Amino acid sequence: MSALEDANARLRTLQYEHDRLQKYIDKNERDMARLEADVQAAKASAARAEQRQAEEEAKVKLLREDVARGRKALDNMKVAATVS
Repeated sequence: MSALEDANARLRTLQYEHDRLQKYIDKNERDMARLEADVQAAKASAARAEQRQAEEEAKVKLLREDVARGRKALDNMKVAATVS
């Protein structure tokens, strides 16, 4: 009987360890899924920020061109005013 009792005790210990490790694995898988979702959200946010930056850079380029044209027109007006 002692061998049977020892085997049953060992079985209970192994079942407990299995359950404990399974809970640990399940928790880690949930954490990993949550972190992967966070990474995807961060990537999407970064992509949107890059798009906004590109749009702003395009606007700045247009504004700089407008300023350059305005300065050139102002210089031309100054030259025309001094020549007249």
